Amino acid sequence: MNKKNLPLIIVLSIPFLMIILVAALIYLPGSGQKPEYNFLYATGNNYAYGYENLYAVRNGQLAENTFPQPDPNFPKPIYPKPGDVRLYVYDVTSGQSTEITFEQAKQLRLDPSNMSPDGYEVVSGNYGGALFFSGGGDVNHQYLRGHNRSRQLNLKLSGPYAYSNFQFLGWIK
Repeated sequence: MNKKNLPLIIVLSIPFLMIILVAALIYLPGSGQKPEYNFLYATGNNYAYGYENLYAVRNGQLAENTFPQPDPNFPKPIYPKPGDVRLYVYDVTSGQSTEITFEQAKQLRLDPSNMSPDGYEVVSGNYGGALFFSGGGDVNHQYLRGHNRSRQLNLKLSGPYAYSNFQFLGWIK
């Protein structure tokens, strides 16, 4: 290597080193963190009329919603029935969902906030698009996002519109 070319090599390597430095500053802080909190979700709750969910979290525990009798002057709303709605615990370590009963779910202590205590959240995919391009999008999946990372969840969904039939209920404490 010629000493005359050394300044040129240094100047040309600075942009490459800057890219590596920025990538390291973005990805390294969250690299050792893994999600710790499992969550409870429901599926089979997708109803076009009434917009009511069968289950809700009240005072840290799962509760069953009661529905009013419909007004006879209006079309009858379609409310979910207990057999239609299924409850699952998603294990963030194994990436698997396990179905549980309402009685089992009532025993869990739940935090219904969007963000888990360790800084993760469950988010829907979105329909991406740029100014001149309409990117395909990924509205059919849910993701676990946090600490500059995101991973697709392996959920068990049911119902006529399974992709939109996900109800996050809470983080298990």
